[in-house]
Amino acid sequence: AGMRAVVVVKNSHIVAERYGEGFSAKTPLLGWSMTKTVNAAIVGTLVKDGKLAIDNKGLFAPWKADGRAAISLADLMAMSSGLEFNEDYGDVADVTRMLYL
Repeated sequence: AGMRAVVVVKNSHIVAERYGEGFSAKTPLLGWSMTKTVNAAIVGTLVKDGKLAIDNKGLFAPWKADGRAAISLADLMAMSSGLEFNEDYGDVADVTRMLYL
């Protein structure tokens, strides 16, 4: 398949960007597992800067009314929140729903 996109950001500025054939800055791309690393870097920076606490709970308004209120940011980052996710790629699994529905 080849490269789809590479963007280099330094000091909040894009310093380089290249796109594969058929792709541009406006093309939506799925990050898949790369997203975990990017999120960890962002969260780590916010924690280091004192703007976020890893033990924060009740992260999202809809979660405050049920058992998900006990899930911490650390739980989410370690993928140990207990939230169910069906990664089966057949039928209408969570992945299929995310991608196509």
